[in-house]
Amino acid sequence: KDGDRASLPFFERALALDPNFAMAYGAIATIYHNLGEDELARKNATKAYELKDRVTEAERISVESRYFLYVTGEIEKAADVYQSAAQSYPQSAGAWSHLGTTQAALGRHDESANSLRTALTLDASRATTFSNLAMILMALNRGDEAKEVLAEAERRKFRTDHLRAILYLWAFYRGDRAEMNRMVAESGDAPGTRILLLTLHANTE
Repeated sequence: KDGDRASLPFFERALALDPNFAMAYGAIATIYHNLGEDELARKNATKAYELKDRVTEAERISVESRYFLYVTGEIEKAADVYQSAAQSYPQSAGAWSHLGTTQAALGRHDESANSLRTALTLDASRATTFSNLAMILMALNRGDEAKEVLAEAERRKFRTDHLRAILYLWAFYRGDRAEMNRMVAESGDAPGTRILLLTLHANTE
């Protein structure tokens, strides 16, 4: 609900309790990937991969796919793993959400939107799934649907850096320069958000 930075200390505490907790390393890898810390993402994904013989089958899927995404860069392999996970565990919102983002990375936007919607149907508590779906819908020029998704995220009071960034892109999509400027001006009290919005502001300029 509050974003990647807010969740990091909990996973670090988990590792303090169990230094061989593969899934905690995997989660930290994703957090650092989302924050643009690629080297730390690779380091933690590799550590999780080294411990993959200690996990369940479902967890192994997660560990391997992160390794392909963050370490070797084999996105097609990661997509195949997530596709298998979604088929084997159709009630797993995480499997569908990760499948959707991987499909998006491969340019399969229609498939991505369907997978992300499935993820939200199974679990609507994931702020990142809302923001990823809205971004894909904008890429597909389905603005009305993107607006509905962002409105639902607002109703749920999600306040993540990534969602703020997508809301900025929504303003850009609509050509609302006043809203873009307002969001950047008011981001000073949120360092993580401000970095993202200033980067986007430079890119949109």
